[in-house]
Amino acid sequence: MATIEELYTLGKIEKYVPDLGPDQHIERVLYLSLELVEWINTTLSGMPRRAGRDLTPLEQVDNIFSNYISGKKMVGEYQKLMPQKYAVWELKTADIRIFGWFVRQRVFIATHADTATNIKGQKLYRKYIKKVRDYRKRINLTNPKYTTKGLGDVL
Repeated sequence: MATIEELYTLGKIEKYVPDLGPDQHIERVLYLSLELVEWINTTLSGMPRRAGRDLTPLEQVDNIFSNYISGKKMVGEYQKLMPQKYAVWELKTADIRIFGWFVRQRVFIATHADTATNIKGQKLYRKYIKKVRDYRKRINLTNPKYTTKGLGDVL
C-alpha cells in the first residue's frame, strides 16, 4: 500500500501543475490518472472550440484545473454523483466532464473524462462511476482511499 504522494513518486499517477499568475498560489492538489493524461494529450487536445464558446475544451479544462489548484471558489463546477456513498465526483466545464474523487481535503484525483455531449446523450454517468470505483480498487492506495465528506469539507 502507498500514499497518494508515493504513487506520484513511483510514476503511477501525475500531478497537475498549472502556470499560475504572480498573485496565485497552490492551495489544493490535483492528481491525474495516467489514462486521463493520455486522453488529454490525444483526444482533448485535438478538440476544436465549439460555436459560441470562448475557449476550446482543452482551455476549459486547463482553466478549471488551475482554478481548483489556486483555491478559487468552486460553485457549480463540482457535483457528487449518485449514489453518494461511492464518493465519486464530477468536475464540469461547458464541454467536458471529469470524474474522480477526493482522497482527503484539498486533494483530488481525476481519473476519467469525456465530452458533456457523450455523457448526457448516451447516459454514461453510471459507466463513469464504475470506472472511477474500479480504478480506485486497482491502485494500491492506503486506506482510507477516499473521503465521503461534502463539498464544503473537501474544498
